[in-house]
Amino acid sequence: MSSNNQRKISIIIPVHNASGYIERCLGAVFLSSYTRFECIVIDDNSTDNSVSLVEDYPVKLLKLNEHIGAANARNMGARAASGEILFFIDADVLILRDTLTEIAKTFFEQPDTAALIGSLDNAPGDERFLSQFKSLFRHYIHQSSEEIVATFWSGCGAIRRQIFLDYNGFDSRYQKSSIEDIELGLRLAAGNQKIKLQKQIQVKHLKRWTLRDLIKTDILDRGIPWTLLMLRYKSISKNLNLRFSQKVSVVTVFLLGFSPCLLLPPIQLPPNAPLLPVFILGTILLVNCKFYRFLIRVRGIIFTLKVTPLHLLYFFYCGLSFIFAVVTYMLGKRS
Repeated sequence: MSSNNQRKISIIIPVHNASGYIERCLGAVFLSSYTRFECIVIDDNSTDNSVSLVEDYPVKLLKLNEHIGAANARNMGARAASGEILFFIDADVLILRDTLTEIAKTFFEQPDTAALIGSLDNAPGDERFLSQFKSLFRHYIHQSSEEIVATFWSGCGAIRRQIFLDYNGFDSRYQKSSIEDIELGLRLAAGNQKIKLQKQIQVKHLKRWTLRDLIKTDILDRGIPWTLLMLRYKSISKNLNLRFSQKVSVVTVFLLGFSPCLLLPPIQLPPNAPLLPVFILGTILLVNCKFYRFLIRVRGIIFTLKVTPLHLLYFFYCGLSFIFAVVTYMLGKRS
């Protein structure tokens, strides 16, 4: 790496039909207080006016004639980059003025750090209830997790360019946005590369979530493939979404869902058995009390009460995803 590129950050943004977000995303990039950066935008064959919006900014624009998916688009951007550090963000993410400064500080003060991920902030860009819940939940998970992680996050993740190339970047077999970033993080961790969760590096998420999109993403794009990936690597994380409290919550929500079956004849249970669902629900609320206290602090009691059923639903379909993935994995091994 030449001296001219020392401390230079290459920001890489894949774009596919992101006209609703990309102007705000790039506007935030060029308000950064850190100036030693280049911005590379890969248009993944958009059919809206994303390209014309991007062309108003001083970026390196790569236009693709076919849709190749975010993983391949990011790999292409990395190959075109000239900076020592690659910083991946999504088109619906806003960085802050000091985001790049914090990234540069981490890498050049901590030479043993191979990669880092940031955190969502506690002020989501979309005001709808589901979007607020999703982003605040992820913010809490980020802010309450351990600092050393075995994952990567392409929504706000930076990595030394040479290490990214040495590990062949994102797995090109992921044709749509899924867990290609998590898979890269597992490979880095398996190679004893240090990945840090830098909680002070925060970005704002603009994505508008619907219930259908939320459940589909959590089950089909994250939950099932993530579980299969962990089984393949024989590595069950104890951090972020897979910490002990989250696992306990999944088990207790399943017990809560099936507890009414125990009250049906001919099962003979003690007289106080009808209190079992109440006890299980209390356990779930106790295990997650820190999260609910956080929500009360930032959004109030009414918002928190509205979140609780959705939170329980999240744990339920996470459990379903895990069971489906394990069965699929075992059947695959047998065949």
